[in-house]
Amino acid sequence: MTDLQTALRKETWKHALFPLLLELVEDYETWEQRAKVLNDAGIRTYLGKPWTRQNIHQIFKSYWRDRNGRYSWKEHKHQLATVREALA
Repeated sequence: MTDLQTALRKETWKHALFPLLLELVEDYETWEQRAKVLNDAGIRTYLGKPWTRQNIHQIFKSYWRDRNGRYSWKEHKHQLATVREALA
């Protein structure tokens, strides 16, 4: 698998995870509680490991950091589709 395909797979995983993270942030007060919910639901990190308060917080913050303080789920979806088409 090429580096670009690997990056696309990870971004696709993050794209699917983000709406769930937004809901968890609204419903639970701490990162530890949010990690527990994901683990109890059997949802693992990209590498298949259990969630911790640190790694769930880190991935949530990365959405904003990687996109200069703004995130658009629809825009990200479009970008992923464009890369998929280019690789096909």
